[in-house]
Amino acid sequence: MAYPSTIDSFTTKLLGDTIQPIDVNGIQTAVVAIETRLATTTGTLNVATLSGTTVSGNSITAVTLDSPTVTSDTVYSNVVSGTAINSLFIYSDLVSGTTISGNAIFSDLIYGTTISGTTASLGDGTQNIGTHSVAEGVSSIAAGAASHAEGAGSAASGTNAHSEGYYTRADSNYSHAEGRESWAYGQDAHAEGWNTLASGESSHAEGKFGEAYGEHAHVEGYYTIASGNQGHAQGYGSRADGIASFGAGVSGIASHNYSIAFADENGVTTTKENQFILNFTSGVTLTATTPLIVNTSAPAAANSPGVSGTIAVDGAYLYVCSGTDLWGRIEFTTW
Repeated sequence: MAYPSTIDSFTTKLLGDTIQPIDVNGIQTAVVAIETRLATTTGTLNVATLSGTTVSGNSITAVTLDSPTVTSDTVYSNVVSGTAINSLFIYSDLVSGTTISGNAIFSDLIYGTTISGTTASLGDGTQNIGTHSVAEGVSSIAAGAASHAEGAGSAASGTNAHSEGYYTRADSNYSHAEGRESWAYGQDAHAEGWNTLASGESSHAEGKFGEAYGEHAHVEGYYTIASGNQGHAQGYGSRADGIASFGAGVSGIASHNYSIAFADENGVTTTKENQFILNFTSGVTLTATTPLIVNTSAPAAANSPGVSGTIAVDGAYLYVCSGTDLWGRIEFTTW
C-alpha cells in the first residue's frame, strides 16, 4: 500500500463520544502504514536524521545521528558526529568528534575521538586482544593489557607497551619500540631507529643496528653494542662490555669493568679494569687548567708489570714505562 504523505487530522474525542466510520478508516490506514514501514524486517529507516535525540536499547541502520545521546545500542555503517556514546558497539568507517566509554570498535578510522575503557581495532587486519588495548594501521596487534600498536605490522604484547612504525615489537611490560623493525624486549626498555634491540631491563637502543643487552645499558650510533650493565656505547662499531664501561669513537672497545675506551678510525683499544685509554694514530694533546695528577702505584722493580706509556710517581722518583714490563725512573732534585 502507499504510505500517507500527510497526517490525518482527527477531532478530539471525549469519553462517550461516537467515532465516525471515516475516522476509523483514517486511523487504520495510518496504523498499517506505520507497521509496514517500521515494524517489519523490510521496513527500515532510510536517510533519516535524528537531532538532539535520546536513543536507548535500539538498533539503528544507515542513519545519520546529529548530537544525540546513545546508550546500549548497536550502530551499523553510520557517521556519528558530536555524539556521547556509552556501551556501544560500532561497525563503521568513521567516528568523528565522539566520546566513547566502555566500547568495542571495529572500524577503519577514528578521528578526534576520546576513548576511555575501550578496546579498539582500527584498520586493515589489526587485532586488539588485550583489555583496553588499541591497534591501528595495517596488521598491527595490541595483545597486552592497555597496550597500543600502530603503523604496519607492529605488535605490543607487554602490559602498557607501545609499538609504532614498521614491524616494531614491544614485548615486555612498559616497553616502547618505534621506527623500523626495532625490538624492545626488556622490561621498561626503549628501542628506536632501524633494527635496534633493547633486551636489558630499562635499556635504551637507538640509531641503526644497535644492541643494548645489559641492564640500564645504552647504545647509539651504528652497529654499537652495550652488553655490560650500565654500559654505554656510541659511535661506529663501539662496544661497552664491562660494567659501567664506556666505548666510543670508531670501534672503541671497553671490555673491562669501569673502563673507558675511545678510538679514531684507525685505533685499536685494549682496556683494563678501572682504566681510561685514548688511542689516536695521529697523536693527541691533553690540555688542563689544573695540574695533571697521575695516581698510579710506583713499580717495585725495573721489570714490574707495566704497559708502555704508563707514568707513576712517588716521593723520590718519576717512573716511566717504555715497554712491556720495562721501567725507568728519574730522581727528583732541587734547584
